[in-house]
Amino acid sequence: MDQERQAYSATGAGVVESLVSLLCCAGVAPVLGVLSALGLGFVLTAAILIPLLVAGLGVTLWGLRQGRRCHGRASPLTLGLVGSIAAVAGVFAWIPLAFAGLAAVLAAGIWNVLAVRACAVGDRAPATAGSQIVNEGS
Repeated sequence: MDQERQAYSATGAGVVESLVSLLCCAGVAPVLGVLSALGLGFVLTAAILIPLLVAGLGVTLWGLRQGRRCHGRASPLTLGLVGSIAAVAGVFAWIPLAFAGLAAVLAAGIWNVLAVRACAVGDRAPATAGSQIVNEGS
């Protein structure tokens, strides 16, 4: 159960932190205004935001890896890794690519949470489900 909790927490926290960092990098006015009103205007520099984005994506990928250890599916982790690379590359090259990458990371996070939830109630990945049925029949 602790592994599932780590997967939930890391995936959720990483996605939220990455989203806020990316919105700041893109210059979305409401986010910039809220951070400035909270006295966090010093955070709004590329020297701080890009490492925060990378750190948030790293936390998300760690959560996806923890989820993989539970449910055994590599697809959410792969989608998250590809999305993370696209998000970071998009910050430097083309902002719509960064948003597409973050959308992929968000989709991977949702996929991972659903797979971890299924794992927590006993429904394992397809590779182990067949062995459970055989063992129950014996």
